[in-house]
Amino acid sequence: MRREKDCLFPLLVFLCAFLLMWYRAPGRIERGFLWAEDAVIFIAQARELGIGSFIRTYAGYWHFVPRLVAWLQMKSTPIEKAPYFFAWSCALITAGSSAYMACAFRHFSRPVAALLALAPLLVPQTGEVLLNITNIQWILFPTLIVLLWENLFDPPESWYGVRSLAVAAIALTGPFGIIAFGPAVLAAIYACRRGPLSRRQIGFLVAYVAGVAGQVYAIATNGSPTLDFGASPSVWNYGARMIRDLFCDLLPSPDGAPLVGGLILAVALVFVTARSRAVWACLLLAPMALIIWLLGSARTNPEGMDMAWYGFGARYVYPALLFSFWAALLSAATTTSKLSRILAGALVMVILLASATRFSVSEWPMWEVTRESAGYTLKVAPNWTAQIPDTR
Repeated sequence: MRREKDCLFPLLVFLCAFLLMWYRAPGRIERGFLWAEDAVIFIAQARELGIGSFIRTYAGYWHFVPRLVAWLQMKSTPIEKAPYFFAWSCALITAGSSAYMACAFRHFSRPVAALLALAPLLVPQTGEVLLNITNIQWILFPTLIVLLWENLFDPPESWYGVRSLAVAAIALTGPFGIIAFGPAVLAAIYACRRGPLSRRQIGFLVAYVAGVAGQVYAIATNGSPTLDFGASPSVWNYGARMIRDLFCDLLPSPDGAPLVGGLILAVALVFVTARSRAVWACLLLAPMALIIWLLGSARTNPEGMDMAWYGFGARYVYPALLFSFWAALLSAATTTSKLSRILAGALVMVILLASATRFSVSEWPMWEVTRESAGYTLKVAPNWTAQIPDTR
């Protein structure tokens, strides 16, 4: 009976994750969806290069999971069904990630574990990272963090091989394995001080390091986009922009929200985090969120536009919001201070209310797949076109 209950909870979280995606983006679930690079890069190169597409870089690094989805689609379904295959693959990967995280957070109460596991779908976003393989790396990033944490501090009794393959695959999908490497090393040193790691734990870490090494090689041997931080930005300017991007936008009427309002939320988050037993975990999350936000600031600087979770540059704000949500939840669950628990609960509600009232998935023109003499023409969001030769 105990085992049945243990299996039922992640299954319930899986179902909740799927229903959340369906609620957020029903058109993508029901009518299929392809985003720009889904067709122009991943479908096109899977058909052109086959297995060789796995070692082809894009934006300077490897994308193992999108390449795998594109290759499986090519091998299993007609190209006319690609939009459905891609959207449902993303839905299954996302829901499966939430179900896994629900298992990993097994020592928390069920409501807290469910909120932590569903956080990638609960925090505010534009839908930019939702249900498309181009941006599936952003959804998998929190899963990577949880995989590393669980291996070091709460090692499971089974499925180590699957977890090792998963951590290597995620590390080979985008730059997030590299971004997490420094905090992972610090966490590993701390874990080793508590006691020696088992052979399974070491094997898992070897798989992760191998994935990171592969990604470092890909970046080192391919050109990456240049970064432009502007003309000698001051610490104050960047600090004010960070408060606006990450906290002011959570308030009602974000365009007119005063900087002091965002500052109050930031100070409250720091306060409740410092009073919780999860403070060290949160301190490891913070630099990763900051690095991603800084990368976004550098890449968007030429446009001269501020980032916002509901607008421009949304994906670079997404991890910081997700980690803030996690920090507030962990603080509410572990603090011994009643004031901290109330403030942490209030922060959780602010984030959920912003998501509930202003989460909006952008609508795009319906995709088109047209059969031609030499192959297919795919028209996908946001008005990109890919020519796919007939390889049969």
